[in-house]
Amino acid sequence: RWWVRWDQRNSTPRFLGAPGVDLDQAVRLVADVARLAGVSPSDLVGPTVGGAGDRTILHWDRSWRGAPVEGDRVSIVAIDGTISGVWVQLTPIPARIIPRAGEVIFVDSVRGRPTPAVREQQGTHVVYLSRQGQELFRYETRRPARVNITLEARTIDDPLIEVPARQVRVEDIEGESVLTDDAGDWSGIEASGLEFRGPVLRISDEDGLVSVPAPTTMVDPWVVNGGEDVPLSVGTVLHHTHVAWDWLAARWPTHPWLDDRMQAKVRESSDVCNAWYDGTSITFCQEEEGRCHDFGRIADVVYHELGHGVHHRILATGTFAGDISEGSADFFSATITGDPVLAPNATPGGGYVREIATDRSYPDDFVEEVHNDGLIWASFLWNLRSDWVDEMGEAAGLDAVDGLFLRALEQGPSLLDSFEAVLVADDDDGDLSNGTPHDCELMERLNDHGIGPGPIGVVTFDHTPLSHQGSSVLGYSVEFELQEITEDCGDLDLDSVAIWYATTDVAVPGVVLPAELGDTGWATPVEEDPYAEWSRVVPESDGIHWSGVIPRQPAAVQVRYFIEAASTDGTQVVQTHGGYSDGVYSFWVGDQREIWCDDFEDGGASWTHDVGSPDTSDGTGDPSTWSSEWVFGVPSTSAWGPDVAPSGTMIAATALGAEYRPNNVQYLRSPTVDLSGAGPMLSLRFKRWLTVEDGIYDQAQIWSGVDQLWHNPISTGGMNHVLDESWTEQIIGLNESTSSPGETHFTWSLHTDPGLEFGGWHLDDVCVVELDDAPGHYTVRDLTATTGAPSI
Repeated sequence: RWWVRWDQRNSTPRFLGAPGVDLDQAVRLVADVARLAGVSPSDLVGPTVGGAGDRTILHWDRSWRGAPVEGDRVSIVAIDGTISGVWVQLTPIPARIIPRAGEVIFVDSVRGRPTPAVREQQGTHVVYLSRQGQELFRYETRRPARVNITLEARTIDDPLIEVPARQVRVEDIEGESVLTDDAGDWSGIEASGLEFRGPVLRISDEDGLVSVPAPTTMVDPWVVNGGEDVPLSVGTVLHHTHVAWDWLAARWPTHPWLDDRMQAKVRESSDVCNAWYDGTSITFCQEEEGRCHDFGRIADVVYHELGHGVHHRILATGTFAGDISEGSADFFSATITGDPVLAPNATPGGGYVREIATDRSYPDDFVEEVHNDGLIWASFLWNLRSDWVDEMGEAAGLDAVDGLFLRALEQGPSLLDSFEAVLVADDDDGDLSNGTPHDCELMERLNDHGIGPGPIGVVTFDHTPLSHQGSSVLGYSVEFELQEITEDCGDLDLDSVAIWYATTDVAVPGVVLPAELGDTGWATPVEEDPYAEWSRVVPESDGIHWSGVIPRQPAAVQVRYFIEAASTDGTQVVQTHGGYSDGVYSFWVGDQREIWCDDFEDGGASWTHDVGSPDTSDGTGDPSTWSSEWVFGVPSTSAWGPDVAPSGTMIAATALGAEYRPNNVQYLRSPTVDLSGAGPMLSLRFKRWLTVEDGIYDQAQIWSGVDQLWHNPISTGGMNHVLDESWTEQIIGLNESTSSPGETHFTWSLHTDPGLEFGGWHLDDVCVVELDDAPGHYTVRDLTATTGAPSI
């Protein structure tokens, strides 16, 4: 009952939903997950333990040869000692990368390439530099929020309100000081002045720490007048920070920021119409006449910037995603004020900054700008808040949605991770496979905003693909399991479950993908009826287990098939090939007769290998730097290859127990094979364990003479890596693929780019086969012909 989502950049797991595993299995589970991602468990350091109440979050950070791997981490979320979800961010790192003292391993966020780097703090930026001093990446540590608003009670020109000056220092003439309490009371000294500093907050402006002398004639209470004795922004920041801390302490009393003193600066002159959180402090810029007011006087802006810190400091794992943080800061402000309009009257003309009541949805409203994109997350939360207040009543509804919000933030999701984070946050027994208290309602709301699983819910297929089928087989049984992880919430139409098959090379029905992702290796969207050239088999089911029979086909035919299901309204279709044409299952029909075979048990005595490629157009690179890494031998333990041969003991490989070299071109060539007189179903058959990058970067190819038979998939996004996890049998038809039917040889080549290396080719049991005439199946032998009438 596990379910998993994969990171397409490097085919490592991203999230695993656990079916209720005891927390005492955490160390073994994390080690297994590391190995699943191709990472040594010894690279993980931890665990660090966090969480609140009955929830425990453990995370293990990653190091590589003593250097931290920035962002790499495995985290476990447990409830009452039972594991509910596992978050994974691990990067395969080539053995050739050896960090120096003081370096970290920086992972490129687009291609997932690791490289040694130096991490520097430059002002308000964190910068990663290569060994050559090249800037690899930088990010702003302060979190800006540009708003145009002023306020007194909440916004500019509101009536002044009188509130206690909480947690500030009252000083006497001797320099002794005492702290006011939450009612603003103090005792023990005669006041000579007041400093706006305490265990919670220290407020400064351009002149340094804000302070005010005591009046000549002390009255009770002593009123410090905003706008006269101190800037109005000082009282606003002081009061509303404590309001936010009261909210947080009631919902997450162990939040680490509650125990730290925060720095706050008002009337900052280095910028205007801006405010930010920089990891430890908050800053509010001065007004600009006609454009914006003093942001420190606006309660909504104070709450928003504090919301960034609440997000940052609550993280037990994951990342500080900008869109999630902006949306969370907006919601933090709105749920405290009870108003979805952020900072009303922000400009002198009466405008506001943002509002989160309008529904935003991914991908329609996604523009890759964090303030805008965060509204998708914020509007989901506001909708949920409204729903739960209506359903549960105000107090219970607010407590429920605010708690869910913080528990989801704790996991550090990105916008497209938010679905799983919300379900884990709602889980109450550490077992996602049996649902969560509000899973159906949450999924419906998440789907409304385009960040849910879709109307079908979470559905998994489990199927062992069919292999070669003999001529005498009367039908081809396709058996699979179809599980609805969110059965009570999904809209799966069981009558839509189908097996589709075709015996010709026709376009594959598939999900219509964004245009920028479409290229070789992706399913081709088809006009009109995409299923016109496919035949349907309706499978039978006993609940989870399904089976259907593809009808018997003529010998020498290749059958392609896939399994699919749809929602009852037809708006969502899930298919086993997932939108990739390479993901369609296939098998050949007909008995095979071996023309030639080699299993490498003689050490590849008749094979040759060298640098270069049969591709005559390949003129890139410097041949003087190329080398042939092909070896024949016994497999050894490797992150990217087999531990044993599929038969016998010997295999051929570009490397045994190591990654292939970057910037290299090499090939392995078979002895000459005579194909003269070969019959139908002439095919190249072999066992493969291949791990290479997308064909944009690394080219793995198979040739017959100078005719290319196969190459690894190419996609515009560069994310369609081939990462085999076991030996698989490959069959390539030759009748229409080779230009010369006489003698030929077969070549496996590999052309690699400068970075991100995997294990390359591993081969065994290479054969050329043709259709075999099983006795009495196609022909009848030993007949006798005579003249004359037949005898009776």
